[in-house]
Amino acid sequence: KRHPMVLLDHQLCLLYCCVLYRYSLTFLSASDDGVFDDYVYQARINKEAGSLAHWQRVVATLPEFSAFHAWLHADHLCYAVSRQHEFGKQTIKDLKLLESY
Repeated sequence: KRHPMVLLDHQLCLLYCCVLYRYSLTFLSASDDGVFDDYVYQARINKEAGSLAHWQRVVATLPEFSAFHAWLHADHLCYAVSRQHEFGKQTIKDLKLLESY
């Protein structure tokens, strides 16, 4: 069963856009029962909770969509061209969490 705090980065970005521009989106989920052992699942929940807290701090500094766009392409690892040298490097030290990828 998916924990309600587990959101992917692209979902967070879409949520920001929805709040800003008053779009309405619905996210459907599928059961993840049995996909991970409980200890792996808990490690992922903890990681996503930390990511959500980080996101909330970041979004509080972004007063408009253009600031969000600038942040996304300058800082977010998936989109920041200046961080391409980090791609492919294993940064996750927690082996339990690593199993969830």
